[in-house]
Amino acid sequence: FGSLLSSGIGQTAVATLGIPYIDDNVGSKQSPMYMAVTIGMRILGPASGFIFGSFCTRWYVNFSNPGFDATDPRWIGAWWLGPVAIGSLMLLTSIAMFSFPKQLRGKQQTQAQVVAAAAAAPEPEEKPKLKDFPKTVRRQLSNDILMFRTASCVFHLLPIAGL
Repeated sequence: FGSLLSSGIGQTAVATLGIPYIDDNVGSKQSPMYMAVTIGMRILGPASGFIFGSFCTRWYVNFSNPGFDATDPRWIGAWWLGPVAIGSLMLLTSIAMFSFPKQLRGKQQTQAQVVAAAAAAPEPEEKPKLKDFPKTVRRQLSNDILMFRTASCVFHLLPIAGL
């Protein structure tokens, strides 16, 4: 239960806000392709993980010869091999991601325009107050797009969670 809870907490923002983020930041002609790749990877990821896990459990847990084969009920597959291999690949991928610049070139120009517009019409920035929190939550819960997107993510993940 704890792992599913932490997984849900971690995936909520990405799952509900990922597609709108792509829609807002990618051109209208390229947006469907990016969305298709994103959703496709979310579907193929768990499936390929299960397939990789089935290959990992063909080896005995500590790579020694236990004296019985995989059909014996005492067999314990090398379940830990999958997370180690996938974690290593994720680490290599993250190293490549660290090589990107902090801000992209087009973003710097946009930031300059925002700063110039803010200097022209200064607005006093109001700090969020705790008493405004219930009103903000109510506004978010009444947002149909956010609620339906969250519900679609929940129903998409229910079969994966085994519920």
